[in-house]
Amino acid sequence: VERFSSLVSRVQIDISDGHVGQEVSWVPTADNHLPHRDTMSFECDIMMTDWRSSIENALASGMNRIVAHIDSFTEDELQELCGMLSPLDVSLGLAVSNDILVEEFEQKIRYVKNCYSTIFIQVMGIKNIGAQGQIFDESCIERISHHKQIFGDIYIQVDGGMRPETAKRVRTAGADGIVVGSYLLDHDD
Repeated sequence: VERFSSLVSRVQIDISDGHVGQEVSWVPTADNHLPHRDTMSFECDIMMTDWRSSIENALASGMNRIVAHIDSFTEDELQELCGMLSPLDVSLGLAVSNDILVEEFEQKIRYVKNCYSTIFIQVMGIKNIGAQGQIFDESCIERISHHKQIFGDIYIQVDGGMRPETAKRVRTAGADGIVVGSYLLDHDD
């Protein structure tokens, strides 16, 4: 966070349990508090089997945007997720793995859009979630275009595989924002 505090206004922090996302990462507890909360926004990309307590801890630590990977969520779980966030001023990002059919993801987006007002879409720019430094997944271009055509009013961001050339391509396809990890971390300047 310190490294990027003068460069960006929002930081996405991935948390992964090694089951939903490939790698096991730091997981916030309610006692952790993020720095620069007065000048920066924090987004938590939750790739956890225990998403409920992970969301609670992420919010307690200072996150004000949550990305939920809803691949296997039932309608009851989607409703629970919306109910959990409804009393709060939190943006909810919806993401799925790229092996989930775009039409299935579209149905889940529609369902959540009907029960929660502040949502955005996160399209994965990589095939295997939860690991840094992967190559760009070409299928995300079509997914972006599809979601932009169907949900033109919803913000779409792409996470994974972002470099200058892929960022331009996803922007042309209709993405509103990108999440950059390893490309920035691997460069000193």
